[in-house]
Amino acid sequence: MLAAIHIRQTDTPEGERTYAALAWESGGEPQVLLFGREGRTAESRYAAGLDAFAAAVDVSMQNGTPALVHITDSGLRREVAAVAESFPSVRLIDTARGQFLPMIDRATHLIGDEVGNLWSECEQRRLDERAALPELVVATDASKSFRRKGVGVACVSSEGQHRQKDYPRVGSVLAGELLAIALAIKTFRNRKLHILTDSQHAIACLKASHAELVTKGGGEVLTNVDDIHRLFHGREVRISWVRGHSGHPLNEIADRLAVSARRTFEAGVPADSRRRIGHNIVSSLELARPAA
Repeated sequence: MLAAIHIRQTDTPEGERTYAALAWESGGEPQVLLFGREGRTAESRYAAGLDAFAAAVDVSMQNGTPALVHITDSGLRREVAAVAESFPSVRLIDTARGQFLPMIDRATHLIGDEVGNLWSECEQRRLDERAALPELVVATDASKSFRRKGVGVACVSSEGQHRQKDYPRVGSVLAGELLAIALAIKTFRNRKLHILTDSQHAIACLKASHAELVTKGGGEVLTNVDDIHRLFHGREVRISWVRGHSGHPLNEIADRLAVSARRTFEAGVPADSRRRIGHNIVSSLELARPAA
């Protein structure tokens, strides 16, 4: 009987884990077993590896045939070799050649498949949880000085979360409006979104062709639109226009947050004070969920 044991320590959605996979052949048929221990310590590595080695000994005894076993982990191989006389039916092989190589491949793939399945299941649970949540309404806005480059952008949700950011090198308010939309998509990653913007021009850019974008705003706008389209991938996002400065609660908050982001940056206000000003803007106004 030939057998190979491969060990891997890795991160999983359930935390750090150590896996040991045993691969062998029985009656010409490939067989595999997987063993796992919590943690990524030396102790967990030896424990998982010894679980696999004990299984190899059991298979050898059940079949009534001696086993040639290769352990890919050199540290564990040395530990087992030191007590080899306790396992007369097993002979350790230091260097893997020939038929051991496909066994190591099978053991490696078994662990890889297990870890991959765990991450896939975790991602599916995340997607299911996101799909079960109601659509989140988010307003975005941008503010630009007439005299200099630089924009402040902001987004605020109907649940009260908000985010502000300044872009001192951006040259147009249109680019700022697009950056505000991108900021909303990045900020609220795990929700279906209904984004409200008071920029019809920004919405038109998101629907425009590549050639039209070059005419509308040049490379700066084109880059921002491309970024938003990439952010759309795998997301449920719709964007609607709302009239600015018309009393729409979320739009008014987004406007004030964007103006604050720009002005406080231009004035050199410390970051902590800027954050407090943003929170005061949101808390001073009554948030109302607008009709989707």
